Amino acid sequence: DTLLRLAAVTRDPLDTLHEAGTVALHAVGDAALLRPILERILAFASARWTDLAATGAVSEEDLPRYALWAVEELVQLSLASEDPRSAEAMLERGAGLPFPPEKSRQLRYRAAELAADRLDDPTRAVELCRGILEEAPDDAATIALLAGIFAEEHRLPELLELRRRELSLHPETARRLFLRLDIARVIGEVG
Repeated sequence: DTLLRLAAVTRDPLDTLHEAGTVALHAVGDAALLRPILERILAFASARWTDLAATGAVSEEDLPRYALWAVEELVQLSLASEDPRSAEAMLERGAGLPFPPEKSRQLRYRAAELAADRLDDPTRAVELCRGILEEAPDDAATIALLAGIFAEEHRLPELLELRRRELSLHPETARRLFLRLDIARVIGEVG
């Protein structure tokens, strides 16, 4: 409580809020206290970081660290309270921050996994995967997740297109062989 009052009167409250969040997380173990602290950290860091990115200014080193910490902890709180939809939304929100492209893709990939595995929302998972593959066509984990969704949903024409696309990336010999065999199998199933 003292740390939160101090953060309220501090010009740059991130350090104090982070300390309050760390106390709530580790010392007190109170999720109800932790969630609003994390949301304040994320809101403050996100707004400032986004403003800096919009002006082309170099971001302060701590803003991405605080924002990512808040996103990760909020995702964990959501999963611990059996709310994977909030966790997925938080991952997407985090991916929208001006992180480097690789970090943004990692967050979107995790959101896609949640959409596919825990939310039974293959449509959203496919959208997220396609967005990742537009930026990184050779992302093996995303290709595997998307292929699994297409196979499970019996979306064979899309699976065939994905396999051909992956083959055009000139993977290693063993992977090429697997892809050619899978393409033949899918063509046989499509008829």
